[in-house]
Amino acid sequence: MCIPDGLMINEDKRLLIIPECKSGIARKGDAEPRIQHQITIYSSKQFHEILGELIDYDQYEIVVFTFSEFVEAMIQQLQTLKTNDANIVVWSLGEGRFEDQVSIRKAYGKHIDTELNQAMSLGVSCEPPAREFIDPDMPEPRIAFILGCRLLNAYGEKLLKGNMVVTSSEFRKGNLDLVLSGSKLRHFFRVLGKLIPDLCEYDRKSGDVILKRRLDFERISLRLPQIGSMTNEEYRKALGLPVKEEPYRKIEEEIEEVLKPTRIPKLEEMWGKK
Repeated sequence: MCIPDGLMINEDKRLLIIPECKSGIARKGDAEPRIQHQITIYSSKQFHEILGELIDYDQYEIVVFTFSEFVEAMIQQLQTLKTNDANIVVWSLGEGRFEDQVSIRKAYGKHIDTELNQAMSLGVSCEPPAREFIDPDMPEPRIAFILGCRLLNAYGEKLLKGNMVVTSSEFRKGNLDLVLSGSKLRHFFRVLGKLIPDLCEYDRKSGDVILKRRLDFERISLRLPQIGSMTNEEYRKALGLPVKEEPYRKIEEEIEEVLKPTRIPKLEEMWGKK
């Protein structure tokens, strides 16, 4: 089954938006443009039966987001579809997309949400997205924030695949800028499991992290920036560590000591072997 690029939910209006980003159009000779296949899947009964077990919504629409030079051809491909009356909207990224500000507007279709439809018809300006590089010398709270955001971004795909486990190797494949060692990555998985239990839990045996199937997005979106802006003292207190004025990268061993499971000694160790 195809996986969309994300899922957006308006909980008040119980409206689900399924975005699909396209950097180009189908090549000549393709039996079926990929976008047509994707839209067919996203509007299928089976797809929404799966989502309906995990997310509460009454209506949905599909948003195709592409560059302005591909809009006309994309619309032509979409107009040939028979999609069980799915509402399809096309967003266009205008010229100058490599500048400090980019313009996004609705180029085709009509949003179910009238306020959103009005705003996107006029167009919105914003800064282009930037992916923050992970520097191992960053303060630990900042690294935890970045990794937490990336785990959250993986949620939609993991949910639709029905597998909420994120392994270290899988996480590395999706984050090629990750220069942390295996032990440090597992360390941050443990930290995130402790600081944001609403997002994930850490499996001590496998070293993997397990995302929660149902997330409180509002709570998590507030908690992540709080972690990223923590001082050394606040970070240590949150992890149950004594407060010391040391560089962040020097406290990993102490954090590991706090986060590791308590070992219960065997009887012969307590009383001596007989």
